[in-house]
Amino acid sequence: MQKKTRMLPLIILLISFLNVLYISIAPPYVSAEENRPIIKILPDKEYVRKDDVFKLKIIAENVENLYAIEFNMLYNYYSFEVLDSLPDQPGTNITSGKVMNGDDSSIVLVNNVVDGGKITYVASFLGESNGFSGTTTIATVDVKAIDNIDFKKRDFILIDVKLADEKGSKIQAEYKNCSIYVDNTPPRIAEISTMGNEKIKVEFDEDITYETLSNLNNYYIANLDINNIEVIDQRTVILSTQKQVGGEKYLLYASNIADRAGNIIVEQGEGNSFLGCGHMYMEIEEEVYDNYDFYLDVKTGMTKYPNMVGFKISYDPEFLKFQEIQVPEHLSSKVKKVPGYNVIDEEKGIIEYMIKIYDDNINYLCDGECISKIKFKPLKLGGTVFNFINADIITSLDNSRIPTNAHNMNFYINPVYDINGKINAKRTNNSNTSVKLVAENRTAKIGLDGTFMLEKVKPGKYKLDIAKRGYLKKIINVNIVDRHVALNVDLIPGDLNGDNIIDISDCVKAGYAYGSKPTDERWLPELDYDANNLIDIYDIVNVTRNYGKQFKEE
Repeated sequence: MQKKTRMLPLIILLISFLNVLYISIAPPYVSAEENRPIIKILPDKEYVRKDDVFKLKIIAENVENLYAIEFNMLYNYYSFEVLDSLPDQPGTNITSGKVMNGDDSSIVLVNNVVDGGKITYVASFLGESNGFSGTTTIATVDVKAIDNIDFKKRDFILIDVKLADEKGSKIQAEYKNCSIYVDNTPPRIAEISTMGNEKIKVEFDEDITYETLSNLNNYYIANLDINNIEVIDQRTVILSTQKQVGGEKYLLYASNIADRAGNIIVEQGEGNSFLGCGHMYMEIEEEVYDNYDFYLDVKTGMTKYPNMVGFKISYDPEFLKFQEIQVPEHLSSKVKKVPGYNVIDEEKGIIEYMIKIYDDNINYLCDGECISKIKFKPLKLGGTVFNFINADIITSLDNSRIPTNAHNMNFYINPVYDINGKINAKRTNNSNTSVKLVAENRTAKIGLDGTFMLEKVKPGKYKLDIAKRGYLKKIINVNIVDRHVALNVDLIPGDLNGDNIIDISDCVKAGYAYGSKPTDERWLPELDYDANNLIDIYDIVNVTRNYGKQFKEE
């Protein structure tokens, strides 16, 4: 039992080796379907027009020892005429392929008959021969299209196909027919549609040759440049144009466009018209920061003969709080809001807006024309979006809607930062102290100990104006990038008259107040630097020691 157990791994290894050996030397597998004999008709053209001459090849594929063949091919004799393939031998309608023509080693017997919509072909080798194996052209038929029909699919059909080998045994084979499209009608433009205000889609009513469909020079639009072309399929292209004027009537002309039968598009006279696409979009002039109100501007591209302009947009109430909506000042005297079309739903975050233009002199909305300013307050940090639900521009010509492309807007609500610090001065009472953020006209809260705080300041460069009665003022340049700012501010005592320089006038003022107390008329509280309710020599030194110093921006 132990011996058999020890032999088992060797047996498994031997079986694996033999399996690999078989795979390496075995012939590749070819399915019966792939290797089946087929007789088929192969045309050199799929689309033809009247008077076109084309060839049909009868192909034998995957045959073995083909010695003789017979077939009938049916066709529509109202649409096609089978030509004599050899003009110097009238009545010879079919040209046999090389194999069936005979060569030094084989002699063949060929017979073919054309009889009103039916071709009969018979060919056989003569004498001892192994026939032919492989793939070859059995015969070629020259055909002329004679039908004036606009467009029709016509079939060439093989029937009664018989194949025999050199022993007279039947060779089983499939056979495949073919279809020819008779087309005598030139192509035409079926539809033009705008895809935004810088693209149009042009669709033809039938398949077009790639060479003529993709040629940019075959298209022309009056008063509108075409910059690029993209082929979508055999009937469709997208033309990239310069910015279209919304509501403008454009005329597209196509020339030298050929269908697959070779018919050329006819001259279009007045052209193929389409309306220029309007454009509506949103802009925010600056970065959006938490705690800072901002305006969303809704703008249009250039639009001709506007009558009413409106939109419906959505926003996320979790991120934004609606404040107000305004008609821009330059339009306020020329337009009115349309009743029933101006609705604000703050809970869902929906804004509807529509204005009607009453000024007959407004024939155009300019490119970048602001039609509405909407004020929002950010509520939280993060990315959010304004979405156009719809955008409408109605022309004054016939009150129809101009096709309008609207662009949504993604944006980010950025964080803000604090400026905090401490003012180091001799008096602890800071009632006469101010800290101002100059650009925003904001004043900081100041504690009794000289600490101050400016909350929620957006990134940027600022001037911080720090002033305290009896001290030179100080302006500090602060650059907020991506973090809070902490400052330690030392003020210089001695500027008693607030002219930002410590000079003789401050010394005179200090001398006049010397020795005074709060009950005296000469009392100068800003000079009491040690807060002992007496102007003494210690206070005077704070002025004289800083004599000649003046305000400098840091």
